[in-house]
Amino acid sequence: MAEKLTTLAKRLRPFILGQMTDVAGSGAWSIIAGLEINKIIRLPLTGAAVFYDKTGANLTTALGLLNAGEIVMAHGPCTLTGDFTIPAGCSLICLDRAMITIAGQITLENGALIYNVHVAETANDADNIYGVVGPASGEAYILYCDISAIQSGAGNAYAIGATRGLTTNNGDLIVRHSRLYGSSVSGDGYAGRSIKGRIYSRHNDYYGSTDRWVLS
Repeated sequence: MAEKLTTLAKRLRPFILGQMTDVAGSGAWSIIAGLEINKIIRLPLTGAAVFYDKTGANLTTALGLLNAGEIVMAHGPCTLTGDFTIPAGCSLICLDRAMITIAGQITLENGALIYNVHVAETANDADNIYGVVGPASGEAYILYCDISAIQSGAGNAYAIGATRGLTTNNGDLIVRHSRLYGSSVSGDGYAGRSIKGRIYSRHNDYYGSTDRWVLS
């Protein structure tokens, strides 16, 4: 995981520094005049960044065009509604999780990463809901995220789930420095559920209306 984060930091540094300039005497950063980054931004491995208006449909489009090692970023206040999949080896990064909400479920494929993302999955029915689910094989990463699943009906709610593993001890989630909240009015609520995949939790805050974790 450390190697992945180092690679990610190296790739983001020239992009961010290339778009920002220090304001003399202020100790702050400002965007260079004329450059709008209040967008969804796709960062390919080669070629220029691609900018999209902030809609759930455009986020789906941007994520669907990613190749392994590429990144989608989002900046500026918005709610992006829908269920989204982060492809294998790719990343979704929000520059401020207090301003951007993913209203739906995120599915992580092998090697995928979400960083600084606020996920809020809600329902009022008898279905089980998840904020984030892990990959079918390998492992995926959740770092500095705020994830909630709130079920107002009879279904169960899980903030995260290692539920897609095809074999025992496969399809793992690595979770660090995140807030996990699962609550159900008439069903069960858990911060996390592990079926075949494992959940590695460190330095997180978690709450479940029934309990923090469930193995099933």
